[in-house]
Amino acid sequence: MSRCPVLYFKVSFDLSSDTSPDPAPQEYERDYFFSSDELRLTSTLDVDISLEHYGSRVAGSPSPQVRADARLDFVQFADGTTWGHDPEKKEDILKVRKATIHELDILKAAFEKSGNEGFVTELTRNRYSPPAISNLQSIYREEGLEKAQATAWRMIKSANNHYQKTRSPRLSGTLSCMPVRK
Repeated sequence: MSRCPVLYFKVSFDLSSDTSPDPAPQEYERDYFFSSDELRLTSTLDVDISLEHYGSRVAGSPSPQVRADARLDFVQFADGTTWGHDPEKKEDILKVRKATIHELDILKAAFEKSGNEGFVTELTRNRYSPPAISNLQSIYREEGLEKAQATAWRMIKSANNHYQKTRSPRLSGTLSCMPVRK
């Protein structure tokens, strides 16, 4: 297994309790491809899981004993190597990354052609958006245009950097994505 930082991971959880023994499956995944961050091997990460399945608590009643069984399903390391038992996951990640790159290309082209107005028009168009673009839309709504543009340009730079690392010719069995236009 690689000793490089983690670029993507997916974890599955099965939650059960003494009051509800049927497992409540949940998943958590994180892709750092469009971020300058990576998950270092010595890092820790808090993962939010939902306990709604176990209902609200009544004052004075004992809390149920909840058990979580976690399984690491898939990992992509920063050098492009992968580990995991989900053979379709590589293709899923690649599709989302390509869709995100496509949307970033559209945003960049709109900005180059029409400036801020073009950027905003494309960013706020109603259409399916990959998670990273949905996050960018939230940044625009909550923090404004300047922050959204800075984030988009950082995403492009990070994607290009990660792409270069994962496309190393000495690696086999890697997962990568097409570069964003500069």
